[in-house]
Amino acid sequence: MTNHSYFPTWRCNTGFTIEFSEYQYSWSPDTSSQRKYVRESTYLEGAKRIYHGDLAKWFTVEEFKEFCIEENYAAAMKEYNEKMKENICPECGARLVKRQTYNGVFWGCSNYSKTKCSYTLNIPSVDVR
Repeated sequence: MTNHSYFPTWRCNTGFTIEFSEYQYSWSPDTSSQRKYVRESTYLEGAKRIYHGDLAKWFTVEEFKEFCIEENYAAAMKEYNEKMKENICPECGARLVKRQTYNGVFWGCSNYSKTKCSYTLNIPSVDVR
Protein backbone atom coordinates (compact mmCIF):
# COMPACT_ATOMS: atom_id res chain seq x y z
CA MET A 1 0.00 0.00 0.00
CA THR A 2 1.09 3.55 -0.36
CA ASN A 3 0.76 5.47 2.91
CA HIS A 4 -0.09 5.16 6.58
CA SER A 5 -1.78 7.66 8.84
CA TYR A 6 -2.17 7.69 12.60
CA PHE A 7 -5.10 10.11 12.79
CA PRO A 8 -8.56 9.03 13.99
CA THR A 9 -11.48 8.92 11.54
CA TRP A 10 -9.33 9.92 8.57
CA ARG A 11 -10.42 8.88 5.09
CA CYS A 12 -9.54 9.84 1.55
CA ASN A 13 -11.96 11.46 -0.88
CA THR A 14 -10.74 9.36 -3.81
CA GLY A 15 -9.28 5.89 -3.87
CA PHE A 16 -9.75 3.79 -0.78
CA THR A 17 -8.79 3.91 2.88
CA ILE A 18 -8.27 0.82 5.02
CA GLU A 19 -8.92 1.14 8.74
CA PHE A 20 -6.79 -1.20 10.84
CA SER A 21 -7.32 0.30 14.29
CA GLU A 22 -8.63 3.49 15.81
CA TYR A 23 -5.52 5.37 14.74
CA GLN A 24 -3.89 3.41 11.92
CA TYR A 25 -5.05 3.76 8.34
CA SER A 26 -3.59 2.92 4.98
CA TRP A 27 -4.72 4.53 1.76
CA SER A 28 -4.26 3.92 -1.90
CA PRO A 29 -5.40 5.14 -5.30
CA ASP A 30 -8.23 3.13 -6.81
CA THR A 31 -6.48 1.21 -9.59
CA SER A 32 -7.04 -2.30 -10.91
CA SER A 33 -3.58 -3.38 -9.68
CA GLN A 34 -4.29 -2.10 -6.15
CA ARG A 35 -7.72 -3.77 -6.10
CA LYS A 36 -6.12 -7.04 -7.23
CA TYR A 37 -3.44 -6.71 -4.56
CA VAL A 38 -5.87 -6.18 -1.67
CA ARG A 39 -8.15 -8.94 -2.99
CA GLU A 40 -5.44 -11.58 -3.42
CA SER A 41 -2.84 -10.74 -0.74
CA THR A 42 -3.01 -11.05 3.02
CA TYR A 43 -2.72 -7.28 3.43
CA LEU A 44 -6.29 -6.91 4.72
CA GLU A 45 -5.70 -9.26 7.67
CA GLY A 46 -6.61 -7.35 10.80
CA ALA A 47 -8.45 -4.61 8.89
CA LYS A 48 -11.69 -3.39 10.44
CA ARG A 49 -13.29 -1.82 7.37
CA ILE A 50 -12.50 -0.10 4.07
CA TYR A 51 -13.77 3.26 2.80
CA HIS A 52 -14.14 3.86 -0.94
CA GLY A 53 -13.79 7.60 -1.53
CA ASP A 54 -15.50 7.87 -4.90
CA LEU A 55 -18.53 5.94 -3.70
CA ALA A 56 -18.38 7.54 -0.22
CA LYS A 57 -19.11 4.14 1.28
CA TRP A 58 -17.65 1.94 4.03
CA PHE A 59 -17.23 -1.79 3.28
CA THR A 60 -16.50 -4.76 5.49
CA VAL A 61 -13.37 -6.66 4.45
CA GLU A 62 -15.49 -9.42 2.84
CA GLU A 63 -17.67 -6.90 0.98
CA PHE A 64 -14.60 -5.07 -0.28
CA LYS A 65 -12.92 -8.23 -1.56
CA GLU A 66 -16.13 -9.08 -3.43
CA PHE A 67 -16.38 -5.49 -4.71
CA CYS A 68 -12.76 -5.65 -5.99
CA ILE A 69 -13.53 -8.46 -8.44
CA GLU A 70 -13.29 -6.55 -11.71
CA GLU A 71 -16.75 -7.55 -12.99
CA ASN A 72 -18.39 -6.46 -9.72
CA TYR A 73 -16.33 -3.27 -9.63
CA ALA A 74 -17.26 -2.34 -13.19
CA ALA A 75 -20.97 -2.93 -12.51
CA ALA A 76 -20.90 -0.95 -9.24
CA MET A 77 -19.07 1.98 -10.82
CA LYS A 78 -21.43 1.97 -13.82
CA GLU A 79 -24.44 2.10 -11.49
CA TYR A 80 -22.79 4.86 -9.45
CA ASN A 81 -22.03 6.92 -12.58
CA GLU A 82 -25.60 6.52 -13.83
CA LYS A 83 -26.98 7.74 -10.50
CA MET A 84 -24.61 10.68 -10.49
CA LYS A 85 -25.73 11.67 -14.01
CA GLU A 86 -29.28 11.83 -12.68
CA ASN A 87 -28.23 13.66 -9.48
CA ILE A 88 -29.44 10.75 -7.38
CA CYS A 89 -27.86 9.93 -4.02
CA PRO A 90 -26.06 6.59 -4.35
CA GLU A 91 -26.75 5.78 -0.68
CA CYS A 92 -30.51 6.34 -0.33
CA GLY A 93 -31.87 7.21 -3.80
CA ALA A 94 -32.98 10.78 -2.98
CA ARG A 95 -32.08 13.79 -5.15
CA LEU A 96 -28.77 15.53 -4.67
CA VAL A 97 -28.93 19.29 -4.16
CA LYS A 98 -26.18 21.87 -4.48
CA ARG A 99 -25.24 23.35 -1.11
CA GLN A 100 -22.81 26.07 -0.13
CA THR A 101 -20.95 26.52 3.15
CA TYR A 102 -17.99 28.61 4.23
CA ASN A 103 -15.83 25.63 3.12
CA GLY A 104 -17.13 25.69 -0.45
CA VAL A 105 -19.81 24.23 -2.69
CA PHE A 106 -20.85 20.55 -2.70
CA TRP A 107 -23.63 18.18 -3.70
CA GLY A 108 -25.55 16.93 -0.67
CA CYS A 109 -28.40 14.49 -0.15
CA SER A 110 -31.83 16.11 0.08
CA ASN A 111 -32.79 13.48 2.68
CA TYR A 112 -30.29 14.81 5.21
CA SER A 113 -32.91 16.57 7.33
CA LYS A 114 -35.27 13.55 7.28
CA THR A 115 -33.03 10.49 7.49
CA LYS A 116 -29.62 11.99 8.25
CA CYS A 117 -28.23 10.52 5.02
CA SER A 118 -24.87 12.28 4.96
CA TYR A 119 -23.70 11.58 1.41
CA THR A 120 -21.78 14.52 -0.06
CA LEU A 121 -19.77 15.08 -3.20
CA ASN A 122 -17.32 17.98 -3.38
CA ILE A 123 -17.52 20.31 -6.35
CA PRO A 124 -13.98 21.38 -7.24
CA SER A 125 -13.45 25.13 -7.19
CA VAL A 126 -12.34 26.72 -10.43
CA ASP A 127 -9.57 29.27 -10.27
CA VAL A 128 -10.54 32.06 -12.67
CA ARG A 129 -7.84 34.65 -13.30
